[in-house]
Amino acid sequence: MKNLILALSFTFACSSMALAQSTPAASRLGDLQVGGTLTHAYPDFGTTNLNGFGFYSDFDFRRHIGAEVDFHELNQYQGAANARIYERSYEAGGRYFWNFGRFKPYAKGLYGRGVFNFPLTDASLPRANLAYNTLNLGAGVDIAVLKHLNVRAEYEYQHWFGFRQNSLTPQLITVGVAYHFPPGKPRRR
Repeated sequence: MKNLILALSFTFACSSMALAQSTPAASRLGDLQVGGTLTHAYPDFGTTNLNGFGFYSDFDFRRHIGAEVDFHELNQYQGAANARIYERSYEAGGRYFWNFGRFKPYAKGLYGRGVFNFPLTDASLPRANLAYNTLNLGAGVDIAVLKHLNVRAEYEYQHWFGFRQNSLTPQLITVGVAYHFPPGKPRRR
């Protein structure tokens, strides 16, 4: 009986190791791109528009699901050197995308922190530099123009909670370029 149990255990162990080889060995964890942007914003504060730059990184870890991290720095100078209005935001969240050949349209939802700086009307007082939590919704498309180079066009709506009486709701139009990292070599088992 002892020999029968040992033989069955050995057979089961060998068959489970053979089944382990049926999974694909040449797979990677996800798809990564890192890029920079130029941004034009309608800030919903005063009448001036803001222009600036940003950085982003996308990591797509499922067939249609990924994560994104964004940074935006938007500025407007009003006369004096210290009369600068700016919005700075740091965001992270998820994105859902589709693949159509070279085109990858996507929708995203991000949560973050925004800093709004504006000069006060009384020159004797310091400028106001206030931070707020933000919720951001966006949509855009990444276009593969070369093997490792993507171009992006995007619209983003931001909602800054607790800004003055209501809230701040800037809208951003962004164009960017990203380096798409190659998949790497398959692992051997």
